Formats: sequence, structure tokens, C-alpha cells
Amino acid sequence: MSRLAIIGTGIAGLGCAHFLHRQFDLTLFEAEPRLGGHAHTIDVPEPGAAHPVALDTGFMVFNRVTYPHLSRLFDLLEIPTQPAPMSFSVRHAGTGLEFCGSSLNHLFAQRRNLLRPRFYRMLAAINRFNAEAVRALADTASLDGLTVADYARAGNYGADFLHLYLAPMSSAVWSAPPEQMASFPAVTLLRFFHNHGFLGLHTQHPWRTVAGGSRVYVQRISAPWRDRIRLGDPVTQVARHALGVTLRTARGEHHLFDHVIFACHADQALRLLAAPTTDEARLLRAFRYQPNVATVHTDTRVMPRHRLA
Repeated sequence: MSRLAIIGTGIAGLGCAHFLHRQFDLTLFEAEPRLGGHAHTIDVPEPGAAHPVALDTGFMVFNRVTYPHLSRLFDLLEIPTQPAPMSFSVRHAGTGLEFCGSSLNHLFAQRRNLLRPRFYRMLAAINRFNAEAVRALADTASLDGLTVADYARAGNYGADFLHLYLAPMSSAVWSAPPEQMASFPAVTLLRFFHNHGFLGLHTQHPWRTVAGGSRVYVQRISAPWRDRIRLGDPVTQVARHALGVTLRTARGEHHLFDHVIFACHADQALRLLAAPTTDEARLLRAFRYQPNVATVHTDTRVMPRHRLA
């Protein structure tokens, strides 16, 4: 039986191991002390509740339209899931504006906005943006080279639309600073919004979440080959040679394999390769990454002052 190493135990590594563990002598290497990658569940105490709340901090939701393979995998593993209603809420420190898009009542959480023409102009711009984005995607040649800021400017949607809606919405989706979204490729953003049903009031796909947190699927998918996982054992180099592939780890160990799957980020894979080819280096360098910090908190001081928002 051929020896296979998988570097990384996020959904890519776990999925590969699930479908290949019967055909290969399998070993998974994970730098972190836990499985799952972005699938990470923590228990948050709830005052007055008998049990803590299982809260996902990375992978949270999926839908059956844009996550077809993950949905089939969950069905295959009989992973319990439940509806997860999604909403978009904004609290803008500079203007004090607060609103939530889940209903008219939430949209006008600040009742003063009922009498503000500026707020209605932003809503009209959002509605026009949604309709025009669908038409623009029918011929993406017009979007070539345009950033989000370029597209918003060309459409004359206004500063409030860009800074109070599109930038916060986009940064929430991509976990990126709002100010960076202005330079994001417009065609990529529009395609994502369209595919996920964000370009309309009634076009969103029903979102679901794993009951009990994403750790439920991580534990279930890895159960048959749990003894083949090396946690807290980061790979430091991957070298190809005539006999196969040798992995060196931070522990100073060397492991020989016939095949290796890089189930990690592109920049990590490039750093691990002892002698990347020209094409490997060119392709892997094309992906850029930035660190993001997520803070789990219950501090009401940084939440909207209006509960409807």
C-alpha cells in the first residue's frame, strides 16, 4: 500500500483523508494542537443556562446551493444541522448610524432615519446596485480592471452607499478591514454576492449550521483514522527524490512517503517545498494572505445601542 502524507487538517485535509484512508497508508500532519483548521468550536457560558453555548469562531454556516460538496459530505456522515438565520448589521462610529437588514423594523432601528432623506438615498442606491450588478455580470468585460471603488464611482452610488453599506458588508464576508475593500476586484465581489444571493431582498439561500458546533463533524469524520494524526507536529520541509518524498518536521524527524497532499495555504506550501519548480513558485506566489484577529466578546459597549440593529 502506498504511503500518503497530508499536511494540514482543515476541511481540505480532513476531506482528502476521509476519501483516501482505505486506499493508502495514511499519515496526517497538523502544526496546531487540535484538528479542524478554521473549524473551531468554543464553549461560552450562558447566564442561567444549564449548558454553555457551542460557538464557532471560524467556519460557521453553509448552504446547499453554494456548498454542494460539503452538503453531500455532511449527508454522508449524517452530521446534524439546523437552520441558521443570517442578518447584516452596521454600527458606524463616525456617523452614529445603526441599522440591520433583516426587516423594515430592524432597518429603521433608529427611528430618526424614517425622516432622513440621506438614509433613503442610500437605500435607493443599494436597490439600484443590486439590479445593475446582475446585469453587469452578464458581460463581465466591462468590469475588467475595475476595483470596488471604481465600480461604485462609475455607478454614481454615492459615498454613503460605499462607506456605510458596501465596504462593511464586503469586509464582513471576507474578514478584511473595510478600507481595504475599496481596492478589491469588482468582478470578484459581484460574482460572490450574486452566487450567495446577496443581490436582492428575497434571493438569499437558506443558511444552516452544524448542530453542536463544527467540532461535531471534525470528530466524526476523523474517527476512523484518528490514530494516524500527528497533532502539534509541524512539517518544516518537503523534499522530492528518486525514492519518493521526505518530510522533515520541527521535531527533527524525517518521514518517507510516496505521495504528499498539501492541504494548507499556498504560501505555506511554497515555504515547505525544498526545490519548487518555476511553475510551482509562480502559481503559489500569486496568493496573498493577511492575518485576521477575531475577538469573541459579550461587551455591550461595542454593540449597537439599539437592540433592533
